[in-house]
Parts: sequence; C-alpha cells; structure tokens
Amino acid sequence: MVGDFNIFTSMPFFAALLLISLISLSFNFIQHGPTQIRDHTMDLVFTLGLNMDSICSEELLVTDHECVLFNLSFILDSLPSKCVNCSRIKLPLSRERSVDFHTDVASLVHSFNTHYSAVLDKVAPIKMRLVPFVDSSPWLNYTIRCFRRKCRRVERLEIHQAQCSPSITNTL
Repeated sequence: MVGDFNIFTSMPFFAALLLISLISLSFNFIQHGPTQIRDHTMDLVFTLGLNMDSICSEELLVTDHECVLFNLSFILDSLPSKCVNCSRIKLPLSRERSVDFHTDVASLVHSFNTHYSAVLDKVAPIKMRLVPFVDSSPWLNYTIRCFRRKCRRVERLEIHQAQCSPSITNTL
C-alpha cells in the first residue's frame, strides 16, 4: 500500500512531528520523508509492506500538484509448476485400428439411450410404491360421472350460444 498524505502544519513543529510519528507507528506505516513543503502544507509518503527508494517529486505544468516518483524493490515468488502426464497415440496404424461402431445417428442415439438407461437403473432404480386409494365419494359411479360431464358440456355450449347470439343477429 502506498499513500500520499497532505499534513497541515500550522501547529508547532515538534507537536506535528510527534503526532505524525504516533499515527505512523500505530498503523505500522513507514514514512519516506516529505515530497514537498509549501506554506503550511507538507506532503508525506507512507508505505506498508513495500520497500521504496529514490523518492523524488516533479512539478507538472498543468496543475499545482506534483508527481511523486519512486522505485520499488521486491522479490517475485515463482509459482510452482505442475507436471502433467499426457499421452496421445499418433501411430500410422491408429486410424486403421479405430472401429466405427455407429454408422448412422439413429443407432448412435439408441446406443446412448440404452447404455445410460442401464447405468441409471443400476444407480437409481425406479421404485414402485403402492399408495392406498380412498374413494372420497363412493356414490359417484361411472354412469353418474358421464352424465355430469355431458351436463357441463351442454352448460358451456348454452353460455357460449348466449354470448354469441347477439353478435350473430347484429351481423345478419
């Protein structure tokens, strides 16, 4: 972490220095000296966990701020490389040894479905379970159900006819 902090130093120099050093010690910051001191403002550069050297500041023509330049020195840890064994058969006879099991798509799909259905039946077989059936209304037999079905059909037709008859008479 690198930070450039502007410290307003209108208090006595010793008190400001003591305050800055207490703050930097409490956060384990390393102070790298002021980059500029102008009027009552002092720019300080603090780092945490980095080694910096050759700190300098240069004026920019487009702004009143200064550019802080520095060098970082650090050691890159090399990432451990993984060793992966791969083998690939590239023999001149490998094409001749390969056998086309399926010449058309239908047989390939059938083979796929058969194979994976067998695997699924072994891993998660279909279980049949008997569920007790309780007839909630024993008085409704087959003839009564058919009669009710016909009545509902006639009711729907009557409603449809009642809704459509005014529009039919208006068009005629």
